[in-house]
Amino acid sequence: MVLFGASRASATFPGANGRIAFSEYAPYYGIVSVRPNGTDARQLAAGYSPSWSADGQSLVYERSPSGSGLATMREDGTDQTPIPNTSGGTEPSFAPGGKRIAYVDSTVKRPGIYTIATDGSARHLVIRGGPFDTPRFSPDGKQIAFAGSPDGSHQSTVWTVNRDGSGLQMLVKRRQVKASPETPDWNPDGVHIMFTGEAGSSATCDCTLYQVRANGSGLHKLFLGGDERPLPVYAPAGDRVAFHYSNELGCSTIVNASLTGTGIRTVSSDPCGPVGGPTWQPVPR
Repeated sequence: MVLFGASRASATFPGANGRIAFSEYAPYYGIVSVRPNGTDARQLAAGYSPSWSADGQSLVYERSPSGSGLATMREDGTDQTPIPNTSGGTEPSFAPGGKRIAYVDSTVKRPGIYTIATDGSARHLVIRGGPFDTPRFSPDGKQIAFAGSPDGSHQSTVWTVNRDGSGLQMLVKRRQVKASPETPDWNPDGVHIMFTGEAGSSATCDCTLYQVRANGSGLHKLFLGGDERPLPVYAPAGDRVAFHYSNELGCSTIVNASLTGTGIRTVSSDPCGPVGGPTWQPVPR
């Protein structure tokens, strides 16, 4: 189970920029959503690691307490519906059609990345092994980006794989960044993927946000994301980034900024409280 302070970011689908959801301790315990300027905070559910559907009408998330499995809910927190057969599931994200999700399960006999229908049927093992994190469908639903070590090297990096488990491709080699590439997110254009280089602690974290094309070319730095794990996601319009920011004083907030790191806006209501990675609602144009 991922704790609040390390709760992962989620996939971004194209659209206009809607609300930003994330999990925090205070003043609410669980998942909240706010406007991109940080106003109109709404308590949605007790849980972790929320991720918006492509139509912006639903979220999938980890239920609280730990080990309770996954669930979906409406954008306003109503219709909270557990997903059967996901008791060990973590880090869920929707497929574009909203009928299936991808998630990690390390508690079953065949640990790995799975997809499953939202009614708990038709579970499919995409790739076995791990550890893995943040499996995210591409905007067209054909591929899944994730971080981990499916080659058995225990050197985590960013990969893509076709949704049926074929076509595994490493996008970033460890020597290309300072630390383990983690927490990928698809750009709404379906061409680029953002990730961070992380080493598991603020003392060794390379907190730079990077971008690479989905074919592994064009790796470059975007900007420095703070002193701890940024867990970044694109805005649905592709013009901004939301991420977890922790400064040298240990204050954790959710902020959003331009793709160059300028114009930072604080999103979370507690200016110095533990929060998890954000997810940005796509509003159909």
